[in-house]
Parts: sequence; C-alpha cells; structure tokens
Amino acid sequence: MIINAILHITMFAIAATFHELAHAWAAHKCGDDTSKNQGRITLNPLAHIDPFGTVIIPLTLALSGANFIFGWAKPVEYNPYNLRDRREDEYLIAIAGPVANFLQALAGSITIAVLAKFGIISTSSMIFTLGILYINTNVVLGVFNLLPVPPLDGFKVLKFILPESMEQTFDSIESIGSFILLFLVISGGLSSIIGPIMGWFQNIYVGLIFRILRT
Repeated sequence: MIINAILHITMFAIAATFHELAHAWAAHKCGDDTSKNQGRITLNPLAHIDPFGTVIIPLTLALSGANFIFGWAKPVEYNPYNLRDRREDEYLIAIAGPVANFLQALAGSITIAVLAKFGIISTSSMIFTLGILYINTNVVLGVFNLLPVPPLDGFKVLKFILPESMEQTFDSIESIGSFILLFLVISGGLSSIIGPIMGWFQNIYVGLIFRILRT
C-alpha cells in the first residue's frame, strides 16, 4: 500500500508540475512576468510543489483507498494589470492548466499504446500500469480544476463565458469558494459530480490505447 501511495504521489507531482508550468507560461505570454521572475516557468517539481496539497492530501487519500486522488500545487501568481486584455488573458491563463493535463493524458495514451504495439512492453507490465495511472491522474487533475468553484480554474473560465455584468456576483462568491469546495469534499458530493465526467474522459483515453493496439 505504501508503494502504491508513493506511485500516486509521484504521478500527481509530475501532472501538477506541467499544470502549473502551463499557467506560468500562459501568464508570461499574456504580458506578465511575475511567474517568470519567481522561477515558475520550469519543469523542476520543487518550484511548484505545495507540501500539503501535493504530498499530504494525495498521500492521505491514497492510503485511505479513496476512489480518486486529487490535490493541488502552489498557485501561479500574476499581476492582472500587466495583462494585455485582462478578461480574455485571465481566461487563457486559467484554461492552460487543465488543457496541459488533458494533453499529458493524450501523450501518455499514445506513448504506451505505441510501446505495446511494437512489443516493447506488454499490457500486463508495470510500465503499462504506470502509464494508465499517469493518464488517470491527469484526467482527475484536469476535471477537478475545471469545476466552476473558486479558487479553481473552472471558476475563471465560467467568469469569461458569462456576461461581464455578473462580475460583481462572482466576486461575492469568490470569498466563500473554499468553503463550498470543502463542503463538496467532506459530503462526498465532489465524487458524485466529477466521477461520471472523469469516467467519460478515461474511457476516451484508454479506448484510444486499445484502438491503436487493434490497428
């Protein structure tokens, strides 16, 4: 169980590193260098890991046999007043993280499918199993962060989609967002909400693997 938990944390740390790197890179491209100056445009996990959110929470969930493992890394900071188009750029910065996770899941699917296709690994090998774990971890992180609840990325995406006239309403919700999220986690509502969505994405990525193997 300990080894399984360590593997989960490792995969989560890698997935979270790409997630936060994507946020930092997007902020830099949109005109703000805060993340660059803080050393966040890097693949070094130490620049992104939050001890509590990246290690303790995933470890606790893994050891408790939770249905899925989630957590967070250090949030990327940026100055919205440096952005070229504040409303649009905040959306781009927010969506960059989940997109990075879904792209990682896609890359993982193609990689292990090709390796298995050419007989380099088997579908029963440890590498294949770790590949599936990596795919699932990225799906969880991507879907979780797209929840339209502050402080998650999905909340900023929703703010961009809906009329600007609702911005004041969103600002009032933002102050209690963490409590809403905590309630969803404790009540089990989080699993009910994102479980079916995660299953849909996982079926797509794992299905892609076996479609490649059948060709």
